[in-house]
Amino acid sequence: EKQSKERYLEKLKSIEGQDPYEISRKEWIDDVDCWPDALRAPSQLPQLASSDHYCVQSPRGKTTKCTITRRDMRASCIRAFGSWIMTFSWDASFALDSCKEKFDFFVQTLSAIDRYLPTKVSRMHCTDNPWLTPKIKAFIAKRQKALAQFGKDSPSFHMWRNKVQASVKTCKRQFYESKVKSLKRTNVSRWWKEVKNISGVSAKDDMWYNQLLDPNTADPLGTLFEKN
Repeated sequence: EKQSKERYLEKLKSIEGQDPYEISRKEWIDDVDCWPDALRAPSQLPQLASSDHYCVQSPRGKTTKCTITRRDMRASCIRAFGSWIMTFSWDASFALDSCKEKFDFFVQTLSAIDRYLPTKVSRMHCTDNPWLTPKIKAFIAKRQKALAQFGKDSPSFHMWRNKVQASVKTCKRQFYESKVKSLKRTNVSRWWKEVKNISGVSAKDDMWYNQLLDPNTADPLGTLFEKN
């Protein structure tokens, strides 16, 4: 146990010297004693896109995800379904006697929508934007992998970066056309809120009290400025 604590303290020293808020050693030691498994060696990730800022990897916490079911509403699928339903013959339903038989036939026939417009299940984080798709997330992962392996000046990184930007632009436009545009005539307040979400501006950020720092952050930051 003593050797384990010394090993954690050695890791602690490499982190402690980089702490901008000068957290006391006692607080760090308490963290080591209480949560030894939560302390990891510092891990520096590649630069964020073309920025000069580096990312620092922290222990992964438990994420909350939700399951979303969507239908394949591509134009080709809608055309195929429309062509089928316009040419389908309903003569068989007139030959049935009871109302229940006709209803069952109607429901069974319309189940063809699952064949022409199949449903797809995807898992998304609860804080993801509504226009964000698994395809964009896959492109982002490949972009970051290319950045880590080949650097920001590599053709591979440029290719995936351009794909991410084009996909985000396309998905935002499609989301606006299908979900937001009609709100301008029915619910202007909701329309304006969705427009700001698409542009990356949150309505909560407009409130002045949301821009204030909490005391736990403001006090150490003020002390740091006074010393410098």
